[in-house]
Amino acid sequence: MNRIRYKLEDRGIHCPPESVNVLVSVYKVADVRFNTDYDDQYFFKQYEDRELVMPLSLMMRVRNREHHLDMETRILAPNDEIRMGSQLVVCRVNAYGLLGTCE
Repeated sequence: MNRIRYKLEDRGIHCPPESVNVLVSVYKVADVRFNTDYDDQYFFKQYEDRELVMPLSLMMRVRNREHHLDMETRILAPNDEIRMGSQLVVCRVNAYGLLGTCE
C-alpha cells in the first residue's frame, strides 16, 4: 500500500495514509471513437493496455446532500425508505441477496 502511495506522490498526487484503505485497478480511457458501419453506428471507448493501481478514495466523489440516494439521510431515517411496493433486499446470511416487495 505504501509503495503505491509513494508512486502517486512522485506524480504529484498527495494521498494521506489515513484515507488510503482500498486499492483498485483501473484502465485509463485512451480514445473515444465512432463506429461508422451503415447498420450499426455507435460510440465506443478504447482503454490503455496497462492497468493503473490507485486508492479508491481518489476515484470516488462525495455525493451532494440533496441527492435522493444520499446515504446519510437514508441511514438516519431508515423507516422513511420502506414504503408499500418498494423493492427490498435481504441481508441475512441464510437468504442473502433475495429480492422482495414490501406489502
